[in-house]
Amino acid sequence: FSFGVLLWELFAAAKPHGNLQAAQVPLAVVMRNARPSPDPASLPAALTDLMKRCWAADPQQRPAMAHVVASVGQELQRADAAAQAQAAARHECVLCLDAQRSTAFVPCGHVCCCADCAEDVAQCPVCRGAVQERLKVFHV
Repeated sequence: FSFGVLLWELFAAAKPHGNLQAAQVPLAVVMRNARPSPDPASLPAALTDLMKRCWAADPQQRPAMAHVVASVGQELQRADAAAQAQAAARHECVLCLDAQRSTAFVPCGHVCCCADCAEDVAQCPVCRGAVQERLKVFHV
């Protein structure tokens, strides 16, 4: 139950049941089935569904924590892949998502980082291969 509330707090950047005093919250949750609302607009649909399943009145209907961890992990991977795809389309560094890509890693050949970020990389962020050398790349 509490993980669903935590998700809501993280994405809403607010306190749930802000209109109630702390002593009133447990009674409202148990007796009136009160839940935080509205759903945070920034919360992905998959996590909104997970959040609501965590709030099931019957504890037996709530997802096991192993399922919660797996679901959050999948959503994080999806978000990371989307961010990297957007960065690739704009030729942005996949690490800082700000500067232009300007370094190729040897031996893999991936061009995915700016010069500043590439200095601190021991493994290629794309293939996780060991970086043996860094080469400056010029875009035309």
